[in-house]
Order: sequence, then C-alpha cells, then structure tokens
Amino acid sequence: MLNEENAQTYEQEKEASRELLRSLDIDTHRMDEVQPKDALTFSNAMVQDNTLLSTADFSSLLVSEEIKNALYMLGYDRPSLAQLSTIPHILKGQSLLFQSKSGTGKTISFVVGALQNVVKGKGVQVLLITPTMELNRQTTSIFEKVGGPLGIRTFMAMRGERVSLWTRRCWSAHRVLC
Repeated sequence: MLNEENAQTYEQEKEASRELLRSLDIDTHRMDEVQPKDALTFSNAMVQDNTLLSTADFSSLLVSEEIKNALYMLGYDRPSLAQLSTIPHILKGQSLLFQSKSGTGKTISFVVGALQNVVKGKGVQVLLITPTMELNRQTTSIFEKVGGPLGIRTFMAMRGERVSLWTRRCWSAHRVLC
C-alpha cells in the first residue's frame, strides 16, 4: 500500500512522464485505434533458416549512405528477408505489423526506419516502449551501434528508475529514448 509520501512521489513522476510526452509532441491518441487490419502485415514465420539473406543490398532499400555504412561496419552486408520485406514500408511511414523468428533482423528493420527519419539537432525524436527489460536492452544496444557513428545518442530508461532522473538525462541532446 502506498503511503502518503510514496503516493505524492508517484503522482509527481506520472505527471513528469506526461509532460515528457507532451514536450516531445507525441500524439498518442491514435495508438489504441491501430488495428491489425489497418496495418500492413508480414509474416516470415515459415522461414526455416534464420540466417537466410536476400540477394539485394541495403542501397536498394533507399537507406541513407550514413546508415548503410554503419550497418556495413557492423557486418550487415545484405538485408535479411524480413528486413527486405519491411524496411521500405517503415521508411514510407506505414503502420506495420510483422513477425519473424528470432535472429531474422526485426530489430534492425525498426532501428533503420527510425534512424532514417531522425533530424540532427532537434532533440528526442524516437520514443520506444518495449514490453520487457531484455528487449529494451537489446534494442538500445542496436540503436547505439547503428546510430552512434551518425552522432545519434540513445538513452535507456528502465522500470524502477526515478522518472525525474531520466527526464533530466534525456534532454541532453539525445535523439532516441528507449
């Protein structure tokens, strides 16, 4: 049970979270409205080999040279089938639901799409909410590896941290908040 001091702190942190979203100019009212029928849906569930790559390269996906070079430096020469299927739609800003086996490149697809649209010098532009701490760490790591060479900084906020602490840290020229 929350005592009065904890309840007050909780309310302050909740308000700080709301203020952060407002200041980021995040329009969240449509989030509950998006249904699978509204989104372009892909499934690579039938792909048996998680390492199956396409014959295309990232240039064919209209990815910026900076991002393409960062991917090459990380050892990503060619997109996976999951990436080839999804990145073009993500870059167009389409709502997208896709599933694929572990290791097929879903995180890279999302990261490339998000980073492609970041404008340097505009503060926080990507807000990512993940269901687990493990997925948050994984996604933050990929954002750092791909975005770091581009000068894009990433900050990870975890459950249990004081909102006021990460709110202050995220305003220091970070571009991605996970």
